Amino acid sequence: MGSNSHVSCLPKLVGAAEVAAIIGCTRKHVYDLAQKGQIPHYRIGGLIRFNLQEIAEWLESFRIAA
Repeated sequence: MGSNSHVSCLPKLVGAAEVAAIIGCTRKHVYDLAQKGQIPHYRIGGLIRFNLQEIAEWLESFRIAA
């Protein structure tokens, strides 16, 4: 097994701009949510990254049943 064998099990991480486009808000708002610990995120050095599956689950927690 090569060193790349574990890469396929890692989540794809995206930036705040992509999350903002998905949830319909500004990039600054996404950063504010992350700073307040209100949205799941990863801090890698000076970068903030988001797992799209975790964002989908987080969004579902706000769903209001009709």
